[in-house]
Amino acid sequence: MPSPYRKSRWKPSGSGFPSAVAGDRSATSVGVQRPRSRVQKFAEHLKRNPTPAEREFIRILNTVDAGKLRDTFTCQRRVGRKWILDVFFFKQCLGIEIDGGYHSDPKQRRMDALKEHACEEAGITLIRITNGEVFGDRDVLLKKVREGVLRAMLRENPKGSNPSNR
Repeated sequence: MPSPYRKSRWKPSGSGFPSAVAGDRSATSVGVQRPRSRVQKFAEHLKRNPTPAEREFIRILNTVDAGKLRDTFTCQRRVGRKWILDVFFFKQCLGIEIDGGYHSDPKQRRMDALKEHACEEAGITLIRITNGEVFGDRDVLLKKVREGVLRAMLRENPKGSNPSNR
């Protein structure tokens, strides 16, 4: 005869969260999200509320070669515990920062240098684009992005080997 005190099996509830018993292994390993950090929450806020320059830059990237780049990058990607990149290309490990006028402030320059150092340590190539470049000549902007992609690929393959041979 089965025991009346058997622990119930996990079944998904309508809310999407497990209805398991606290302390049950399944309660900690299935369907329970870790609390988001302050940086993650801020990145999500920035993703929902981009600046006009970020919005225009994303629009430009999404229209290059009829949307060929559309699924190759993400916006507001967290790097480490402290930093958020405006645009991040996964395959090339390339970060793009779109800098407004406040980046000329000495305090912000110091913060930018720390972010560049953190990206360098994480193996991310970082390029900076000003708002003027975003709203300026599109060909010059895309040339700068292509140069950044090339730099990132050369960094990945320091001997100049062809990445398609892998």
